[in-house]
Order: sequence, then structure tokens, then C-alpha cells
Amino acid sequence: MAYTTYEAPMHIDLPYLQTPPGILMLHCLGQAPSGGYTYCSDGFLIAETLRREDPETFRLLSEVAVTWATRGLDKQSDIEYNFEYDSPIIDLDRNGQVKALRLNQVRSSFLQLDADRVPRFYDAVRTLSRMACSAEYRAAVRLEPGEMILIDNHRMLHGRSELDAAGAAVRCLSGGYMDWDLVISRVRQL
Repeated sequence: MAYTTYEAPMHIDLPYLQTPPGILMLHCLGQAPSGGYTYCSDGFLIAETLRREDPETFRLLSEVAVTWATRGLDKQSDIEYNFEYDSPIIDLDRNGQVKALRLNQVRSSFLQLDADRVPRFYDAVRTLSRMACSAEYRAAVRLEPGEMILIDNHRMLHGRSELDAAGAAVRCLSGGYMDWDLVISRVRQL
């Protein structure tokens, strides 16, 4: 989705890794004449709202494991890869607090769930996705060339507005990742 003109649904990056990178960095090198908004939603706020207002949806999203997967061929090294990781969409720590979200419609593979519970699970995913796209939870930022945004990839869901074909030719974001451990270590040294 990242390299198309279509709207990119709200998601996190690399959910198929055991520990996805903590920070997503997007640096705008070129922007489309119109569109090209980066969307961000606070996944922790959405999860806590669900816990309070829709406990059944929260329970399903925090208990049902999804297999997140990707496989293919790295074109630079000519090495095949096959990443898989099982985790619920809402990942809780041992005290029941939200520690991360994993949502990526392109990278989910299959559910570890009885067939009779599948429709209710997908209803729960749609509820979370609708909340992430609603004006109450979603902010829109249009980066201009030279600007950068850092996104907490464990907490924030992000997406992108649709681009027209002409805009796709000029919009260019350079992305990278950093782990929170590196940032926290550096702050301790200051």
C-alpha cells in the first residue's frame, strides 16, 4: 500500500516481527500538489476507550492471537525471508496494561480461533478500525519537503490519504526505524 496511490488504512509497521521497531521516522522529500496527508491515531486511547465502553470487543482484541506474516525475496541480497509472529491486536503487559498494538490488514495471515467466533472477531476489528479513522481519534498532517514526523510504532496507528496519479509521481517520503531502547539510552547519557 505504501507505494501505491490508494489510501493506506490505519496500521503499524512490521507487526510480523517479535518486537516491531518502536519509532517510525518519515522524512518528506517531495509532496503531491494535493492529498498526501499522513494520518495518526492514538491506539492506546482507543484501546482504553474500548476497555471502558465495549469490554467484549476489548477482550477479543486482547486475547485472540493473530498470525502476522510476510515472506518474499530481498531484492538487494537475493535472500528469501519468511517472518511470522503470533500476537493479539491489543498486546497487554503482565499487569493488564496496554503495551502495544498490532494492526495491519495486509500482513495478517490467519486466526487461532474457533469458526463460530470469527464473525464477532472481525466485528471487533472493524470497530477498532472505525474508531482509528474517526475525527475523534485521528489527526491529519500534511508534511512538506524538509519536514519529518516521528511516530510511536507501538502506540500510534498511521495511514495515508489517497493520491491522484500526478501526485504520486512527486510525493516521496524517506522512512526509517529506531528502537526506543536507543532513545532511552541516549537520554540517560544527557
